[in-house]
Amino acid sequence: LTGDVLFSRALEALGRLDDPRPLKILSHACRLICEGELLQIDGRYNTDLEEDAYLEIIEKKTAVLFGAAAELGAMLAGATEDESRRLYAYGRRIGLAFQIVDDCLDLTGVEAAAGKSLGSDLRNGEYTLPVLHMLANTAGAARQQALALLRTQPGPSREEVLPYVERTGSVEYAMRAARAEIRRARDEVAFLPPSAARRALVDVPEYILGRVS
Repeated sequence: LTGDVLFSRALEALGRLDDPRPLKILSHACRLICEGELLQIDGRYNTDLEEDAYLEIIEKKTAVLFGAAAELGAMLAGATEDESRRLYAYGRRIGLAFQIVDDCLDLTGVEAAAGKSLGSDLRNGEYTLPVLHMLANTAGAARQQALALLRTQPGPSREEVLPYVERTGSVEYAMRAARAEIRRARDEVAFLPPSAARRALVDVPEYILGRVS
């Protein structure tokens, strides 16, 4: 419940502002995050999940919060409405990239470096971009084997699934998608004048990509 406590404290703080817009933005983000989590739960063990459905899940459960944080930071610093929305677009794309990279790490990362247990997506029957790409690009007996493996409950270990994912280059596919979002995120802040703040926004993606190196 720690996250819920932090959200409630943030909402209380925003409620003390004279401007109602920040409270509306964070309240809206909180609702979408809950929707994203429910969509993910509803999609468990669904081997027919489409890539578009996965992207909707990660947009709601992760990207909207990154977007709201960037938008609120800009708004409270005195940015115009248009500038604030462009910062939202930046944060949203950063959030998409972050979640895709995190999903790749859940398959290929080292637990000591990640600082958390890995493989939970597979154990919970939550199929992420690399797994969905693998299923879409595996045929015949290999596909039937992969499907049987994924449909076991609780789900398989990452060591069991990784050979299938490696055969189709699915982690590389997902990382290309993450890099594309990062390029678009940098384009969103290109309008900002040169400053240390702009450099920081441009450099944030390097941390995200560095998590898999």
